[in-house]
Amino acid sequence: MRLHILLFVSLITSSALANPNAYLGGSMIGQLNGKNFAVEKFSSGKFQVLILEVAEAKDDKGNIYWRNLDVLLVPYSGNTNVIFGLDACMLDGKVDPELIGVYNWPKVKVWRANRSIGKFEPLQAQNIDCSRNDAPTDE
Repeated sequence: MRLHILLFVSLITSSALANPNAYLGGSMIGQLNGKNFAVEKFSSGKFQVLILEVAEAKDDKGNIYWRNLDVLLVPYSGNTNVIFGLDACMLDGKVDPELIGVYNWPKVKVWRANRSIGKFEPLQAQNIDCSRNDAPTDE
């Protein structure tokens, strides 16, 4: 596993985040100003934890060191799908890699992993579609 998991455990002090149970995956969400950004997902009890990260450095062996920018806690139940990735969500019919759709049927919530400010921002779900067939989902 990548070194950012150690940073995750050491930097986050909330009791809900102190001991992530499992790494659930992640995706690059593109570059901004020459820096690579990603969102990673972990389970932690009744939550899924999303982490917005930026690549900070690369060592001589090619290992990338990531810095955590923000954390989003998503309450998790058996019917929750968290969808994100480079081409997972669309805004007004155009792919937007910063969008994260959380489907807890019948409710839908959307966040933006805003690379320019390094924060997750809640959005209105209007004109946003994260239901593409090839998008990663939790089942």
